Amino acid sequence: MSDIDLFEVEPPVDILAAIPPRVLSDDMGASARLILLLAFSLKEKPSKGLLMRLAGINSDKTWQKVCREMEHRGWLIRKNHGSAGRGKWRHERTFLRKPIENPLL
Repeated sequence: MSDIDLFEVEPPVDILAAIPPRVLSDDMGASARLILLLAFSLKEKPSKGLLMRLAGINSDKTWQKVCREMEHRGWLIRKNHGSAGRGKWRHERTFLRKPIENPLL
């Protein structure tokens, strides 16, 4: 038996298998859909800056608009934690694999 026979290769990871099917069929804009695809396909929790770069979003105003769209559709929960007077805020984003149904839609 050669060294090549002993080498095991992990099976390829199917990125689409990690993505909830409804993301692809939900009636959202392309930027929102792309951000969800990226968030679900990356191994670690992505930062805002990384998601903005990968999705081609150049302004914070556009980012906020896309986040509001994802929140409205139930795919994103955002929480802002106060600074307790230190001047720093902590922003937390949670992408949901199964969207929360919004009764207003």
